[in-house]
Amino acid sequence: MAVHSNPFCQWALAQADQTIADFRRHPVISAPLSPATPANWEDGQDCIIVTSVKDADVPGLFPKGSRTVKPYLRFTPQPNR
Repeated sequence: MAVHSNPFCQWALAQADQTIADFRRHPVISAPLSPATPANWEDGQDCIIVTSVKDADVPGLFPKGSRTVKPYLRFTPQPNR
């Protein structure tokens, strides 16, 4: 990663790093419910609901429930468990 002296750039890069770290810790579930599995994801862990799924659609698509950590970071139990 490039080093920036601009405080805003430093802040923005730190935020991006945190977001990337959040997504790497959990798999992603897309609308057709196909999980992506990062190298460190283990069977049985919660999965991420992609942001393209509207909040209103979540209960119908994920009957096991969901939890929202941040507006762009929502989890659901692994669908096939």
